[in-house]
Amino acid sequence: AFWQQLVIHPYSPSRAAWDFVSLGLVLYDTVALPLQFFDLPETAFSEVMTWLTRLFWTLDVPGAFLTGFVDNSGNIQLQPGKIVRRYFATWFTLDFFLV
Repeated sequence: AFWQQLVIHPYSPSRAAWDFVSLGLVLYDTVALPLQFFDLPETAFSEVMTWLTRLFWTLDVPGAFLTGFVDNSGNIQLQPGKIVRRYFATWFTLDFFLV
């Protein structure tokens, strides 16, 4: 009922936009995180990006609980219970330790 209204279709334009931003931030993190070992000076850009990525990845976790998925049979699953079970069985542990 209530939770069903919040479910995001995995092929929706808003989900595609979120995934596109996610790709950009993964690429940014791939470069920025190793550079932290060199104790580079803080800039306004690096500080904004630190907070932006932290906020984005924090919001990505609840978003994953609400995003439908394509099952092994090719069917789109939009039932909240199935989404939660699949997320716990796949990405949740990694997300929990990284975020």
